Amino acid sequence: MKNIILIIFLFVSIATIVAQEKQEFNPLYKDRIDILFQNMFEQNFDEISYYFADEIKYFNEKGKEKVKNILKNIAFQKHQLLKYQISDISKVEDKYRVYLITDNQENFNFVFDEKGIFFEINMYELTIQSYSNLIEPSIIPFLLRDDELITFDLTINCSDKKSKFLFDTGAAILVIDSTIAKNNNLKIISKQIITGAYGEKVYNIILIDSLTIGDIILKNVVGMVDNLKKFDVDGIIGNDVLKNYVTKIDYDNKKFIFYNQIAECKDLYTGKIVFDLVEGLPVTEISIKLKTGEFFTGKVIIDSGASPYFLISSKLTNDNNLLSKFNPKLLTGSKTLTTSYHTEFISAIDTLFFYNTFVDVPIIIPTSSTGALENSNYSLGILGNGIIKKYNWIIDYSSKIAYLQKNKFFNQEFNYPNTNFSIKSENQKLYFHIIQPNSDEEKAGIKSNFEIISVNKLKIDELSKIKQLFKIQNQKIKIKYIDNLNNIKYWNVKTSNKLI
Repeated sequence: MKNIILIIFLFVSIATIVAQEKQEFNPLYKDRIDILFQNMFEQNFDEISYYFADEIKYFNEKGKEKVKNILKNIAFQKHQLLKYQISDISKVEDKYRVYLITDNQENFNFVFDEKGIFFEINMYELTIQSYSNLIEPSIIPFLLRDDELITFDLTINCSDKKSKFLFDTGAAILVIDSTIAKNNNLKIISKQIITGAYGEKVYNIILIDSLTIGDIILKNVVGMVDNLKKFDVDGIIGNDVLKNYVTKIDYDNKKFIFYNQIAECKDLYTGKIVFDLVEGLPVTEISIKLKTGEFFTGKVIIDSGASPYFLISSKLTNDNNLLSKFNPKLLTGSKTLTTSYHTEFISAIDTLFFYNTFVDVPIIIPTSSTGALENSNYSLGILGNGIIKKYNWIIDYSSKIAYLQKNKFFNQEFNYPNTNFSIKSENQKLYFHIIQPNSDEEKAGIKSNFEIISVNKLKIDELSKIKQLFKIQNQKIKIKYIDNLNNIKYWNVKTSNKLI
């Protein structure tokens, strides 16, 4: 049987069997279903998960989280679940399978034992995914992109073609690009609501027969489907996979090393932080000091899939009226899983206290009032890969301890915005992107999506060199571009830190 996944099971009612079996139906079962549906409707997932657990052979903390996830999924999809009818009961060895239909014509089936303990939901056993035990540590090279994010290659369903995945400690579940899912014939088996940094979205859920990452073979892996082309990756590896291994992230040599357990790591780094797993995400406590002198301490997600240095919680910002206190600040934006484009601001804080102290740290200030950045579990925000990559890491999910040491990126300067506009590349072309209100560029009539032909005579196929120019202070830059009337024009600018 596959691991925990909710599917809609269509069945045929057999009236004679129902009539016979209903006489033997233990009232305890109905009581349990009543309580189950009532608590799902009231979102009391911790309250009800235990009675899937008493005697299930696979039950542990992973199993409990899986049960809670499926209950959340049912509650999201089915809404009001207080009225139902039992349509069929069949004997399964020493257990009973109970079929029922709700008043809004949704179908369910459960397997109970004599004590009323749930063992299956909709034909799927309550088991966890299958992960290979490593004979020796598995070493996997990775790439560190210009946007600070990590990608690496893996194989889906023993395909001959490699797929490029983002390494994301801030993702609770694996994500597959919709085109990749179609090309690999991955069938949609459910839907689920997922909360991202900036909001919620309904996703199709698929089951992958196998993923091969170096020497690691994962079977019966659950993932969600989304369009990932905007992130230039085929998929995202989340903590549902990572937490089954000890993960070493060696930024100096750009490689992962995966271990079965921490005892296999011969040389542990001397630095150490403790974290919790909250809703599948690694969370630790840090402090920040604003330019105003205000000081805040709280929880952050350790998120290697977030490219900025730090994203401050929108809840913290709104509750303390902080937006007006960040000066100067610039308009910016980003693409996210749950939004096609999200407007936000970039500014700087005086100090960030993590394992070490960092000063004048650029931060992102979201404008959203929904999503993970509104969640009190992450009261301070998200720690991005711009900070994370300054250390080599060994993450032991079982003990919830991360070991770390400074690496060659530790003293690398932060990237500050040096112009009143940003640039973007799209379809092998380069464009002006966000133009700051009341800037010289806006007054000159330059608009977002004006195509850039060259920068200091560098052609657009030399994008990495162009991006580097904008990172240098006091750099004179001459931009050749086309306006909305197809006129060729030029714009001269001198770079300077806009957050001072």
